[in-house]
Amino acid sequence: MKNDKTKGLSIVEIVILIVVLIAIIVFMFPVITGYVKKSRLQADMETAKELATVMTDVLMQEKISDNAVEHATPRLVSNMDGNDFKKAVYAALDKEEIKGKTKKNIDGEMLGVPEFYYTLSVSKKQIEIYYGGITEEYRIYPKVGSKLVK
Repeated sequence: MKNDKTKGLSIVEIVILIVVLIAIIVFMFPVITGYVKKSRLQADMETAKELATVMTDVLMQEKISDNAVEHATPRLVSNMDGNDFKKAVYAALDKEEIKGKTKKNIDGEMLGVPEFYYTLSVSKKQIEIYYGGITEEYRIYPKVGSKLVK
């Protein structure tokens, strides 16, 4: 006589279970990668806002704002001019480098240089922050461009 208490899963049941798990993973993969992409982009937008706020605060310090160099066209944040200005911005952010996490734009195209850019008008205390490109569609602050949000 067979003992029903020791009955396990048959090979067929195990195969069906594996197929169902694989199907769930296949269907969830785009959802998970989309979520990760959006969260990375959101983190980059928060970094851009924080960067703009800190740069504005640093510009309010007269001694340091005299050292800031104006740029009408976007320039890499990593190549920021004005030693005292750059040091003050990085110190206020408590970072040694300011890097983004997103590698692709909203259309799935690879970013040319996945870094932050900025424009600066010292006299007007105006700042624009870009990510991954230097055109309006890659601007994050003060208004988000079309390549970074739908």
